[in-house]
Amino acid sequence: MVLKTSFIVINSKYREISSNSTSDFTYSLGEVLQVKAIAIKTISIPNVVYNVNVNNNILKLEYNANPGIFPAQITVPIGQYTIDSLITAIEPLLSTAIVGTVTIAQLPLVSKLQITTSKPVSFIAGTDSPFARVLGITKTTSFSLDTIAEGVFQLQGIDNFFVISQDLADGANAILTNGQKRGIVIDVPNTVNFGETNYYQNKEYRVNQKIYDGRALNLQYINIKIVDSDLNVVDLQGMDIELILLIYESEESMPV
Repeated sequence: MVLKTSFIVINSKYREISSNSTSDFTYSLGEVLQVKAIAIKTISIPNVVYNVNVNNNILKLEYNANPGIFPAQITVPIGQYTIDSLITAIEPLLSTAIVGTVTIAQLPLVSKLQITTSKPVSFIAGTDSPFARVLGITKTTSFSLDTIAEGVFQLQGIDNFFVISQDLADGANAILTNGQKRGIVIDVPNTVNFGETNYYQNKEYRVNQKIYDGRALNLQYINIKIVDSDLNVVDLQGMDIELILLIYESEESMPV
């Protein structure tokens, strides 16, 4: 007896009208399926997330070596930057913020940034000042006229796209580096240049397979979110994702 398996193509272009975006949407299967297991066959995600975006474009600082007295903040315009265009963009923002002069140079050989200011400045690192990490500032700096970032500037953008679906995960959670739990179905390494599309194909279905513990899962609507490693929903600029699910509708039809 041949038992049923099927492929389902989920494209964010055909998302439910109530969906938030092409990276945070609900998809209707059009019918209720009794699913025993699922596996991702393929997925396509465009790499169009700017390396400076709404999730990382805030930098906080203090100046004049007087903590808390002269706090300042800059908001870097969202976009896709090279190191040269980034320096050009943030030098005047920082100069205005401290009411002084700021020059930034990339050190040869080590590719770290040196920030020279006319007033002592402390650059704040942390979750509420995420642009510090973009600059390579990994911890809050001491007040100084000459600050050299401890790390290398980070302009590669997204490292991995995580596909989250509480419906498909059915209560199974993964723990990410920040300790939060989400129903992660798959992660897709970002291996292409900005503007190109990541394409993942699962040639071994037991990889990334979810088995529903001997019972059928009723599926009709599937929620999908594409997030980064900090669990922020990414902005795909209206570009669509597509994934193909392999659905096992009988326990005996699952590969052994």
